[in-house]
Amino acid sequence: MDVSHRFRKYITYDTQANGESKTVPSSPGQKVLAEVIYRELQELGIRDIQMDEMGYIYGKIPASTEKAATAPVLGFIAHLDTALNFPGPGESARVVENYQGGDIRLCDGVFLSPEEYPVLKMMIGDDLIVTNGETLLGGDDKAGAAEIVTALEYMTVHPEFEHGPVAFAFTPDEEIGGSTKHFDLEKFGADMAYTLDGEAFGTLEYESFCNGAVQLKFQGVSAHPGYAKNVMKNALNIANEFHNLLPAWDRAEHSEGYEGFFHLVFMEGNPQECKSAYLIKDFEEAGYRRRKEKLASAVSWINGIYGEGTVTAEFMDGKMNMAPLIRKHPQLIDIALEEIEACGFPAQKTPLRGGTDGVALTFDGLPCPNLGTGSFNHHSNFEFASVKQMEKSVELILRLAGRFAGK
Repeated sequence: MDVSHRFRKYITYDTQANGESKTVPSSPGQKVLAEVIYRELQELGIRDIQMDEMGYIYGKIPASTEKAATAPVLGFIAHLDTALNFPGPGESARVVENYQGGDIRLCDGVFLSPEEYPVLKMMIGDDLIVTNGETLLGGDDKAGAAEIVTALEYMTVHPEFEHGPVAFAFTPDEEIGGSTKHFDLEKFGADMAYTLDGEAFGTLEYESFCNGAVQLKFQGVSAHPGYAKNVMKNALNIANEFHNLLPAWDRAEHSEGYEGFFHLVFMEGNPQECKSAYLIKDFEEAGYRRRKEKLASAVSWINGIYGEGTVTAEFMDGKMNMAPLIRKHPQLIDIALEEIEACGFPAQKTPLRGGTDGVALTFDGLPCPNLGTGSFNHHSNFEFASVKQMEKSVELILRLAGRFAGK
């Protein structure tokens, strides 16, 4: 089965993660798709494969030759869940053959336009898989899953293809941050790996955000609004005042590339009490610390105006930038860039502005940069995938498997 048909098969399964669920996986459709992929891999004749009760799949293909068996075990990882923003496409996704530019009508009043999404201008002549305008496509990350399975199929059908030992894994609940909590590095058994969880083919991402968050609680004083003068302290207004102490230009919607940001993700309450929460993102640890200091300074300023205890803050540090750890394994960077170029595409090192399984796994001891999959506009009803770029992703997996074997 070619990668396009396999991808269109996988996206018919509803695998939306559920952030409110207490089960693993968080939604039953993820386990269903895992079982489909597990059976598919078994039918390919892959013997070293297992799926656990949580829907994680681990497997390995042995090296093609005795000499290649001494090569490091190279792994490839994709996740099976999709984002919470929109439902999956079911059977509604379609192929726009030989795209020649211009707007693509997705549904009434909804168009995928190169004016809004300039990357489309690079897709002339490609076959594009698009949504119906009301759903996700699921390229994040079923494109990666389809590409890995298609590459594994090639290895099993072509025993003459020279490669080292290849490990693979498929995980649930990446979109809600749960995928690596139960990831079994011993079962995976790779020395180094790549996630296939990016957008444009040709991109290599190994510089991740320094991540943190802060939860704030604003304590007000209630009073009848008609008699509130010099009595009321409206917690909602104080929370808004705090928010305005942070630069408006330093928000997620105004940042790109290596720029960090503060991101307000939650605010609720009443005049008596209000709660809010921010994500803190920066690519440099020094910049991350400055952002925390700015937030702490704002807390002090508010308490200085309205009284101590008006606002309290709980800071939570996440993973820092994984780049220093990846740079200890330069072959993961250099070989990937060289083999991308060998596929006929320009290679690009780009900052990772989202999250992948690879960030946490790198800090757990498995160096794991991220590769583009040829799918675009993730988490959006304007999501689409390029068949050509997906095919190139399969080629890249095979090239990497051969290259790390010393071919």
